[in-house]
Amino acid sequence: MERDRAEMERLGLETFSAAHMDSVLIPRYEDAGFKVLETDALPSSEWSRLQTSWAKRLQGNANRTLFYIVARAPEVEK
Repeated sequence: MERDRAEMERLGLETFSAAHMDSVLIPRYEDAGFKVLETDALPSSEWSRLQTSWAKRLQGNANRTLFYIVARAPEVEK
């Protein structure tokens, strides 16, 4: 976690939280035309369902919280 904190400071990123997701990320998705369908935190016991290399790296680290956003891209007119 300390390494993450140092990298976040170096990049000028805010601490990530559900409040940050609600107040910053979701409005940005919506401004870009995405329809946000669902947001939540995924319990670590369910991370293996993601079947991604990133989820595998995070498994077993109880100090992390995995937040997710499910959004639909805008329809493209043909």
